[in-house]
Amino acid sequence: MHVFVTGATGFVGSGVCRALQNAGHDVVGLTSKPENAQKLRDLGIKPVIGDMRDESKIAPVAERVHATITCAQLKFSSRFTKAKLKEFNEAEIAHIKAVIAGASKNNRRVIYTAGYLMFGVTQDGWSEESCGYDPPEFSKGGVEASKILLESVAQDKVTGCVIAPGFVYGTTGFFVEVTKLIKSGKFALPGGGNNYWSPIYIEDLAAAYLSALEGKADGKAVLVVD
Repeated sequence: MHVFVTGATGFVGSGVCRALQNAGHDVVGLTSKPENAQKLRDLGIKPVIGDMRDESKIAPVAERVHATITCAQLKFSSRFTKAKLKEFNEAEIAHIKAVIAGASKNNRRVIYTAGYLMFGVTQDGWSEESCGYDPPEFSKGGVEASKILLESVAQDKVTGCVIAPGFVYGTTGFFVEVTKLIKSGKFALPGGGNNYWSPIYIEDLAAAYLSALEGKADGKAVLVVD
């Protein structure tokens, strides 16, 4: 299967690419940085250089591959402002629209990566898919993008689903840095210490995307956690 992964050099995207290649799939990867193109080639991934919001770059690839997995996310080097938050949310919506614009021409599969915080909670404080959406401000774009995709699936324009991972961890990345800070006493945990944190190991998350490629979550938004 030919699969297009956006955000292919990111922590989640690179894990998904590895799993796809190990399963025998051909991978095309979107990166916003030209300097990452050779890195993808060295891994056997065909690079596409472009912004996650650029339909002219994304739609033609999404049209010709069998499936697109979105792992791209707009990055900021400083703290969120209202303007940056608006740009972040708008980027999520523009991204899924760009993918669907291409994928819908051949009824291709689309798997959108959302955030687990987009779901509401039960009276006991647990989040689950049946709670519906109750996102914080920075997840509102993801919720809107999820709705756009699922509506397109319902209208038979594309096939696919929404994957909402918990806090993704592995042997590298942000989780490792947070762990070091916690152990050194430099990272404060809110509340009385009885908080629940639902993580997902990167390799297990990647396996979930492979299952989604087989249609096991079509038409749904699903949480993926350990």
